[in-house]
Amino acid sequence: MRAIAILNTERTPEFDAIVEAVAEIFDCPIALVSLVDDDYQWFKARCGIELDGTPMDVAFCNWTIRSARPLIVPDATKDPRFCDNPLVTGEPHVRFYAGCPVSIDGVHRLGALCVVDTVPRQPSEAQVRQLCRLATAVEGLIRSHAHALEVTRARSEADLLNRKHRERLALLEDVVGVAGVGGWQLDMKTRQVTWTRQTRQIHEVAEDYQPTLETALAFYPPEARRKVEEAIGRCQTDGSGWDLEVPFRTATGRSRWVHAVGRVIVENGEVRRLVGAIRDVTPQKAADLHIRRSETLYKSTLEALTEGILVLGRDGQICSFNPAACRILGLPAEQLATAHIGEIARLFHPASSAEDGKGNPFLRVLDAEEGKTTTLSLCGDAETGQRWLTINVVRIAERYEDGEATMVVSLTDITEVKRQADMLAGVFENFPGGVVFFDRDMCLQAYNEAFKKLLDMPEEFLAQKPDLEAYFRFNVNRSEYGEGEADTIIRERVERLCSGEAHSYERVRPDGTVLEIKGTPVPGGGLVLTFADITERKQTERRYIENERIAREKSTELEITLANMNQGVSVFDGEARLVLWNRQYIDLFEMTPEEAWTGAPLTELVEARKARGDFDGDVTDYVADLRARLQAGEVVRVRFHLGCGRTVLTVHAPLPDGGWIGTHEDVTEQDKASERILHAAHHDTLTGLANRSLFNRRLEEAVADAAGGTAGYVLMLLDLDRFKAVNDTYGHGAGDALLEEVARRLRKSVRDTDLVARFGGDEFAVILEKVEDRELAGIAARIIETLGQAVDVGENLASVGVSLGIARMPIGASDIRAVMRNADAALYQVKQEGGNGYRLFRPQETKAL
Repeated sequence: MRAIAILNTERTPEFDAIVEAVAEIFDCPIALVSLVDDDYQWFKARCGIELDGTPMDVAFCNWTIRSARPLIVPDATKDPRFCDNPLVTGEPHVRFYAGCPVSIDGVHRLGALCVVDTVPRQPSEAQVRQLCRLATAVEGLIRSHAHALEVTRARSEADLLNRKHRERLALLEDVVGVAGVGGWQLDMKTRQVTWTRQTRQIHEVAEDYQPTLETALAFYPPEARRKVEEAIGRCQTDGSGWDLEVPFRTATGRSRWVHAVGRVIVENGEVRRLVGAIRDVTPQKAADLHIRRSETLYKSTLEALTEGILVLGRDGQICSFNPAACRILGLPAEQLATAHIGEIARLFHPASSAEDGKGNPFLRVLDAEEGKTTTLSLCGDAETGQRWLTINVVRIAERYEDGEATMVVSLTDITEVKRQADMLAGVFENFPGGVVFFDRDMCLQAYNEAFKKLLDMPEEFLAQKPDLEAYFRFNVNRSEYGEGEADTIIRERVERLCSGEAHSYERVRPDGTVLEIKGTPVPGGGLVLTFADITERKQTERRYIENERIAREKSTELEITLANMNQGVSVFDGEARLVLWNRQYIDLFEMTPEEAWTGAPLTELVEARKARGDFDGDVTDYVADLRARLQAGEVVRVRFHLGCGRTVLTVHAPLPDGGWIGTHEDVTEQDKASERILHAAHHDTLTGLANRSLFNRRLEEAVADAAGGTAGYVLMLLDLDRFKAVNDTYGHGAGDALLEEVARRLRKSVRDTDLVARFGGDEFAVILEKVEDRELAGIAARIIETLGQAVDVGENLASVGVSLGIARMPIGASDIRAVMRNADAALYQVKQEGGNGYRLFRPQETKAL
């Protein structure tokens, strides 16, 4: 009892309906669903009593649960077990008790369904059987409660496991992502291929791309594909793994080289899966080619560069230079070829460095850390004026025939760029985000502080006012653009920016910062680049994509669990879109596979049901009402009566994210059983006509309508004439047959909207709706004529007459007893006049009657 946690729970309409039905079946004032604890019995449902429970030492149910059979106590005062019980000697003065034990496992009896009366009585066998059937219904409700509790507990445990599993998956994904290794799996039974996020990135496909074995192999050229297929075949045959380096082409058409490994997973002696890893090794493959090209590229690059290059030996002698260096320094090649670094240093203005301290600024640059870019002022004459150079130093270790080269010095004339940059600096500093301006020669002229911070650009380098190529080379050298051949990367980026068209793209810096970069050509030449940090936005997008992927994986696992449930299950998100379901959900509503798909709106699903005849309401109103009630935290129960005759009970429970989960169960048989119980409680067993209980309720409704202004209600009371003679002459069997035929003829004589009831014996009643006086006489005459015809009661023919007392319910009438008295008075008058006739009650005759 404690395990299912049902004690002291709220009352529910299902339990209340059962005790009310039991009370009506036994015609007893008190009915209970009693559940027992150690020393107390608690009433889960009750009618006719206000107590919530009683101590166990006085509980009748304490005796009921000791046996699997019903306990019947016709008179408690005569039963030694109960005659001294306080509930018998005092309130509520129990005399009659009938209880049926309740158990959900056939072993432990948890309580009882019982009825109680304050007068002695002996129930019929039919009543006891109905008591037992309803006890079975109580057991079903308790099982449903226990099942719901188990589902809640299981959901909590599953949520905890899912959270831990997601954390482990996230850690694994982060590790393999950092390592650049992608994973894959091939299920040998389903032939399903699964890729990790890194594998999709290597193949350059979308995050939601779902590969098959055929599409996965299609990324490899024919020869490489043959090698992979042979490796897979050997793996399945002899269990050997493989280790291959093969070319392949990404989804975007890029040619790459990958290192692929794989092995077999055997379970229960059977090859179940192939698993493996894949890594992009294109940079390693390109390294050899890069080395072969480097010498040629070095010589051609020196000649082509617009910046000056000086290669210095260990003794400060100039070992090598390019034409641009001669032009920038204003020295002929012959002089520069024999010059010493000290001679070059004297060409620079002593105060051109921004650094404090003594010594020549150019020599200080040579002593500075490698890669540092400095802007210096070059002394000029009256004709050329002052010029500005950016100087960058790179130390090297290669040996030349004429001496040991120790460093390379690059010189770039940025005089014009500096002038333009100074002019634009004020404007740029007020720009939100990073901004940089390149002049018509694509040399950097101006930038703002935000640009320098976003890209971690050293002041020394920016001070050199590099051109686009130098800018990109600087970034390539510090791995800003990832793997790839340096000159290719630089060339592609320079071509894109110099195309003369506006462009926009995103890139990820080595530290993980994501930049959105936009380029706008300047009329007359030049380019403005803007930089915005969108790291947080991209992280949010990636988290969303990752969460979606994990959710899909968890959804697959949950689908397997749901497939084994007896109930149909559906899960909708906060936008009322279907995100999860099981096969039972499809089968219960006879849906086609095309109807249920991830993201299917609830409106479309209900529209499809309506088209099949399984829903007859307004779809929009239904969906709006359901969502409003769920958002208010309400658990919504709906019964769907399908066109095929089945009834499906759906219970919608809200979820924290704004969505909901629905359980769906076929309750056709349960409803039919309830309908049979309800019908038996309100209809005469012999004739099938309404009994007095249903008649009274219907009469109350009719009088209420009349009181509200509805006219045309009529009450007929009927007594059969000579019925006792039929019983006495032919026996009760013949009497019963006669009553059944009378009931059939009565129903046929009135309309479907009219109620025909039997009070007992030969007494009947009819409630007519909306009948005019001219119709009333015809109905009465038809009843007399129809019932007066002989009835075959076996081997004999029997005939009876009928006396009808008729009373109208005038507008404003509110007294049921007055209507009954009027009809009874009219019936009495007919009997006095010999019977077999009818009379309509008229107020002026009241005194005489």
